[in-house]
Amino acid sequence: MHSTHQFNIATGLTLIELLISICIVSVLVSFTFSTRTWIASIKVDSDRTQMATIINLARSSAIQLNHPVTLCPGSEAGCGSRNKWHLGTVAFVDYNNNKQIDEQDKLLGSIAQLTSRVTWRSFRNRSYLKFVATGHTDWQNGHFRFCPEGTEYHTLSRQLVLNAAGRLYFSRDEDGDGLHEDVQGNDLTC
Repeated sequence: MHSTHQFNIATGLTLIELLISICIVSVLVSFTFSTRTWIASIKVDSDRTQMATIINLARSSAIQLNHPVTLCPGSEAGCGSRNKWHLGTVAFVDYNNNKQIDEQDKLLGSIAQLTSRVTWRSFRNRSYLKFVATGHTDWQNGHFRFCPEGTEYHTLSRQLVLNAAGRLYFSRDEDGDGLHEDVQGNDLTC
């Protein structure tokens, strides 16, 4: 005698399995979003550090060479358009003061394209910076604002403040709310 057994296999999910699946997907989505935000934060901080490095190079070179040094948005050809710092930045001795790197001028350093949009606002509203032989700016105190690409990262704005003596200050999150503040204590956003 043969006995015939039939098995009925259910093809749906139980409520418990569905809840566990939703939890797993939620954790993965949350992890992905927080990882993307963390990476964007690292990139904007890196951009700010690169800019601080070339500013310090320009300042120390002006002192060492005992000659003014120009820092501007642009390429190894010279200064470019206003507030295009994120497309490239150059520091050079501009002997004829034409904002272009000519044969007699000396290129001191450059940085390539940054991942953040960078804008410069200053007292004399120039599109470039100039450090004189004392290491001071040419009366150009101001700040750089760094805004990561993507509207979802508008709260990751950073600032690099430059005083007329040529000293730099990094913005910080002083009140612990996750947003950096400007020198007046206002939240920075892009």
